[in-house]
Amino acid sequence: MKELRIRTIWGILFVIVLTGAILFGPYTFALLFLLLSVFILREFYSLAVQAGYSPQIFPGLLTGGIVFILSFLLASNDIAAKSLYLFLTMLFLFPVYELFRTKETPIVNIAITGFGILYVSVPLSILNFIVFPVNPGNTVYNYSLLISLFVFIWTSDSGAYLFGVKFGRHRLFERISPYSVKEDQFFA
Repeated sequence: MKELRIRTIWGILFVIVLTGAILFGPYTFALLFLLLSVFILREFYSLAVQAGYSPQIFPGLLTGGIVFILSFLLASNDIAAKSLYLFLTMLFLFPVYELFRTKETPIVNIAITGFGILYVSVPLSILNFIVFPVNPGNTVYNYSLLISLFVFIWTSDSGAYLFGVKFGRHRLFERISPYSVKEDQFFA
């Protein structure tokens, strides 16, 4: 029961910070999601390092941050689409940077660095196009669709968790389930 309370408190704090940043305005939204993008990407790279790989951490974090900033500026019509060529140029710098490193498996290192950007930074960058709907000349920040998306995700995730605690007998993926929950702990 204690763990559910702790999860609930942290979840409520997370929801307050996230919705507050989204509702406050486009720049707080951009700052929060830029920070989330960089921190999540850093976590991805640290997991790769723990697995024995050597991703290009700093260039990957820099590129991931630039991807988010460019997509924000593009979605808000502050820059032209041609500015995305900067991102393509940065992708070609990964192999060049790897030439000067003395790490084993350079192709794997480049692949993990690029995959981290595609897996973390690009999806979070797409959120910019949700808050600035794609219409020619549109610069209006509209958070309602993004808030609706998060509410849908949070309610379905919480509902699935509670349903699983109440009615679940077998974990779907034994090796990734963090702990075993006893039914009588939450619903006596």
